[in-house]
Amino acid sequence: MLRARVLLAATAAGLVMFAGCSKSEDQAANRQLFGSPPQIEQAVLNSVETQQVSTACDYSDMLVKRFCSEKFTVEPLGPIVFSGTYTLARFTVKVTDQEGVDDLLFVGASYSRPDSDTESTLVLFDDGSANRFPQGQALAGGFGEDCGIDMDTGLCYCRSQVYEVVSSDTTAGDGTFTRAMAFFGSQTPEPLIDCVMKNQEHVGQFIKAGSNLSFRIDAVDKAGNLDTWDTNLQLQVQPSTAECTGDPCGCCLLLHTQGYESACGQYPGMLVTADEFGPYPEPIPFCSIFPAPEP
Repeated sequence: MLRARVLLAATAAGLVMFAGCSKSEDQAANRQLFGSPPQIEQAVLNSVETQQVSTACDYSDMLVKRFCSEKFTVEPLGPIVFSGTYTLARFTVKVTDQEGVDDLLFVGASYSRPDSDTESTLVLFDDGSANRFPQGQALAGGFGEDCGIDMDTGLCYCRSQVYEVVSSDTTAGDGTFTRAMAFFGSQTPEPLIDCVMKNQEHVGQFIKAGSNLSFRIDAVDKAGNLDTWDTNLQLQVQPSTAECTGDPCGCCLLLHTQGYESACGQYPGMLVTADEFGPYPEPIPFCSIFPAPEP
């Protein structure tokens, strides 16, 4: 059921884990350049029942320390938890090569986005998740998620968070290449995307909900010999969901890192109890400082 094909142009070395790349047109099937081509023995995608997954993150401590970096002491009304669902694609591909696993140059899942004619490729790894790839936070607006207290100065700080994501491969060097990728609907809030990178260590892409994606699985050795799995793997991107609970003002600040002055006016919560000059006689809800939005 397998067929061997040959890539006209050698796959570029040093493929970045999360970059898309275009392929040249392949030669006819059952041809090879040098030696024996790799053989894809199995290619599977996680079942439909396991493709819609959930995650949740508590942003309370981050927001409290963020206010501290601006010299305010605050108390949320409750834990500020951002939760939601997204579509998870987990590729598992078993490949053999007569010259050994080290002779394999590249295993990937290629697809075209519904809004583009350009083919993109997800690189699969046989690394036991040892490689860790830095990804900057999705939350924008200068709203740094890496907040804490400098142990030398005792001062609070906030800076942009850098998450580390992995392939989700289980065992290195066993010829099984793996890749987990999150797909988010186009309106997915940024805190949920960061939560997935933090909890699941998966990077994600925005794809219109309801899109049907078809993935071609290829394996290439160092000589440029290519094998392609006969059946494309199918995935339908489900709508993402998101919800924030615990403190209305804190949730609003997470959703409106820019323009929160107009968006969050009069929301209760994030009680300011002190500033750099001392405690307040009465706590002040932070969002109440701003006028309520026009009806």
